[in-house]
Amino acid sequence: MISSAREMKTIGIVGGMSWVSTERYYRLLNEKIANRFPGLASAKILLHSLNFEEVEELQAAGQWKKAAMVIGNSAARLIEVGAECILVASNTGSQDGAYLRSRVAREGGWYIDIIDETGQELERKEYKKVALLGTRHTMMMPYWKEYIGNEFGIDTIIPDEDGIGKVDDIIYREVSRGVITKTSKFWLQKLVKALQAQGAEAVVLGCTELPIIFGRLSGVDFPVINSIEVHCEAAIRFALEEETE
Repeated sequence: MISSAREMKTIGIVGGMSWVSTERYYRLLNEKIANRFPGLASAKILLHSLNFEEVEELQAAGQWKKAAMVIGNSAARLIEVGAECILVASNTGSQDGAYLRSRVAREGGWYIDIIDETGQELERKEYKKVALLGTRHTMMMPYWKEYIGNEFGIDTIIPDEDGIGKVDDIIYREVSRGVITKTSKFWLQKLVKALQAQGAEAVVLGCTELPIIFGRLSGVDFPVINSIEVHCEAAIRFALEEETE
């Protein structure tokens, strides 16, 4: 374990997906360093912020390989200028984990996968069935659910078609633009209770925007796994060479 903040490794963030969640990454990483060290210590961070509109257009068109290549190119630029590990600040943007892991390794960096780290956290907490909330892509595409199931033996449930559309709208039309409405908060409270009734032991915020609105919900007495929190904690452990508890 590194004993001095001056010795920490540099974290690279592929951000902009959206800028709202990327802002939270920057804040949370620095808060975690400040909590570990006295004085004015802050995290060593390199950020490359993509234009989300360009990435989302590729994803919406089903051009996932091209989208992953854009993200991989961003990661390569960060490693070139000194990043030692890479965070892709997006669950949806991490759907081609095998490619991103390989690309980052080829460039000489260490890829910290938000989906893998979330799975490890679920395993540590011994959950066997969880509810996943995220963008339509994340909830509907097989990668997230198959990876969590195959690697950790955890079943995943998602809302029905209407619920998927509503969550997706809240993410893209509201929270990604910095908007939080009372109507959406109330609806999400009801959704979480319905998923709990279906046997979910916890709800996974599988979108980096969702913690923003979930942090303002009331009346949700149910375990919530915040993927940003898990991801950032893993990055700090890497930067400080801490062992996983």
